[in-house]
Amino acid sequence: MDRITTSGRRARGLVVSAGLLAVALAAAPGTAFAAGAPDPAPASASTSAAVREAGDLARLDAPGERRPQLTASPVAASAVAGSSLERGQTLASGDALQSPNGRFQLSMEKDGELLLVKAPNRLNSEPYVITGLAFGDPGSRLVLQTDGNLVLYGVDGTVFEDFGTAGSAAQSLVVQDDGNVVLYSSSGVVLNFDTAQQEALFAGGTLLPGEQLVSGGTTLVMQSDGNLVLYQNGARFQTGTFVAGSAAVVQDDGNVVVYSPSGQPLYQTGSRSDFAVLVVSDGEFRVFDLAGDAVTSLFGTAWGTDVVLPGADLLPGDRRTSANGNLLILQEDGNLVEYANGRPVFQTGTAADFGVMQPDGNFVLYQFTSGDSDQVRPVFQTFTGGNPGSRLVVQRDTNLVVYTQAGRAVYSRFR
Repeated sequence: MDRITTSGRRARGLVVSAGLLAVALAAAPGTAFAAGAPDPAPASASTSAAVREAGDLARLDAPGERRPQLTASPVAASAVAGSSLERGQTLASGDALQSPNGRFQLSMEKDGELLLVKAPNRLNSEPYVITGLAFGDPGSRLVLQTDGNLVLYGVDGTVFEDFGTAGSAAQSLVVQDDGNVVLYSSSGVVLNFDTAQQEALFAGGTLLPGEQLVSGGTTLVMQSDGNLVLYQNGARFQTGTFVAGSAAVVQDDGNVVVYSPSGQPLYQTGSRSDFAVLVVSDGEFRVFDLAGDAVTSLFGTAWGTDVVLPGADLLPGDRRTSANGNLLILQEDGNLVEYANGRPVFQTGTAADFGVMQPDGNFVLYQFTSGDSDQVRPVFQTFTGGNPGSRLVVQRDTNLVVYTQAGRAVYSRFR
């Protein structure tokens, strides 16, 4: 899986937007493409300044309030100490193991369920039910027997689940820092529960650096560099929030916000709901309300359709197509052209090397200067900066429109 980083070009025909934006930021001032026109405001490796200037994210909790430091909260110690259950030990009812980093907890619930929960967000993350066969049998216990077998027993000794590891020389059941629960012997893995995968995050939950939501081949990663990225056969979406240590929060008001470690908001979905859940599936991630209705479709539009999403870039040959077949393509000669029924209806007349739907809301085409890949100049822009999270849409009526997160049009090629 190709990771988006703060520099360099992408593989599989995808350019790392942050690297291009960093190059754009380094462009000499005063290189606007038209006389008297202001320079575009490229998103830098840290987008927090642009977000602060925009003002759109200034009030996410209360006026002047910033989110507190986002760190994991350790859970209370259980009778079985540490992150592992050793051969001959029992995880009794009410006991729990926790990962060394304090983020994950394997709990023998008092109702008989064996659950893995995300410790800092115990009430706000989707628990992974390792087994519910003993549900309704208070006093159930998990035993790693001296023969290496892992067994779930009821209070009266009834075997609710035999994990079939007898004679395996299993030594330790471990809760790892990545949230995976693994049974190890001295020679390697005996049983992998594959619990590191979680596909939903509920209101109040936090996706900390290095954590991810996974569904099938789709992964939403809160990278350690601060960028929130959606992957499916390569990168499909990014927030462009390159502030190391940032975290994504599903707020109680339904808004999903990326915060810097100091609590500065860097990005938001703009969704609103009394209850919200962030769900990853089928190459998309969306925010749903309690009724199961999507309250934002910003992240629900797959690349390669009719939208250039925030943080996305265009290389020569990249295209977007409306539902009725209107085609927007950055041609190999660097000209951005829209075709309807095979005939051009719009062009920028540029020789651009790449285009970016910047996280600040401005769509810009850039050209490398004098063959130097470290210096660029803008050759076309929509002048829509100050609208974080905006997207460029190819419409059925052949119009090209930049829409804000609230759905307000701030650019139209018809105007």
